[in-house]
Amino acid sequence: VEDVPSREKSIFGKDHIEEGDHVMTFRAWDLCNNSSTEKLYFTVVKGLNTQVFSMVTYPNPVSMNGTVHMRIEYDRPDDLVQTDVYVYNPYGQLVWHHSQEDAKEIEWNIGQMGITTGLYTYRVILKTEDTSAVSKTGKIIVTK
Repeated sequence: VEDVPSREKSIFGKDHIEEGDHVMTFRAWDLCNNSSTEKLYFTVVKGLNTQVFSMVTYPNPVSMNGTVHMRIEYDRPDDLVQTDVYVYNPYGQLVWHHSQEDAKEIEWNIGQMGITTGLYTYRVILKTEDTSAVSKTGKIIVTK
């Protein structure tokens, strides 16, 4: 255990890097002391709007007695974010609204609401402290 090399870790928050083009160089060694170097080129842009990479709704379709889970993946997981979800019935009427202070998994318990079968549309709105709101829409099929 005495020969185990020290492990170092560097963490840079987004507020500590100046705007512009940057290069990070990574160097690693294997057990035979062979090294490898890779470079990561990136650009820092201040004031860039939040981007939603994906929204996953499962199970979909869901039964009238089921629970829908929504998972949202976006580009600022370390920022505080206000998340609002609006669900509309096939006639465009709002049937459910949920708001929370993060974008962690959201649950919609359909069985407690008397929801009927049909195609429901939902809109997710994410808003961080320093950007305008971004929204994405999706569909949920409710079956018997």
